[in-house]
Order: sequence, then C-alpha cells, then structure tokens
Amino acid sequence: MMRGLLVASLGLLMMGPATGHTGGCSDDGSEQPADFFQYCQDSRGFECLRGEARGEVMDVQACVDDAADRCDDIGGWPFDCQPLPTRRETDACIAELARTDNLGQRLADLPECDLCP
Repeated sequence: MMRGLLVASLGLLMMGPATGHTGGCSDDGSEQPADFFQYCQDSRGFECLRGEARGEVMDVQACVDDAADRCDDIGGWPFDCQPLPTRRETDACIAELARTDNLGQRLADLPECDLCP
C-alpha cells in the first residue's frame, strides 16, 4: 500500500511542469524576431488576394510569384528597423490582412502592420 502511494506520488511529480514552465507562461517563440521572408511572402500574398477581391488583380498566381521575387530582392528587414518585429507582431498584421471587412484599407494604413516605424 505504501509502495503504491509512493509510486503514485512520484508519477504526479513527474507529470508536473518543469521549473520555469508554468501554465500559459511557456515560451512559444512569439517574442522572437520574425522571419523576414516568411512575413514578406505572407503579407504580399494577402495583398494579392485583397487586390483580387477589390478587382485590381486579375492573375493572383502571377502576383504572388512577383511578390516572392520582390521579397528575395529586398533581402531582409531595413537596417533602421530596430528592434526587429516579433512573430507576435507579424502574426497580428497577417491576421488583419486576412480579414475581409477591411479590404479597402492599404497595408500602410493598417496600424498592426506598421512594424518598422
């Protein structure tokens, strides 16, 4: 009986959070600097879809391909963009771009997308 209680207690201790990792406070990487190429391609891709919805873009695939080339040409965050935008910030921008109720707003007019003020 005592042995079973000891094993059960030890099992509960092993299933608990590790030191520094409690509940919702885990590091999910959202405060790490965002990957420029991923953000650039995602944001420009959404701009292509938004342009299509507004009737400004006729060939979405060509627009997306051109956007990917432009992202490659840019190469990275501007040097004066400090601190670098975090994944949380770029994810918020992409979420705004994905919304259909603000199709009329340009990328530059979305405060969530003002990543390098």
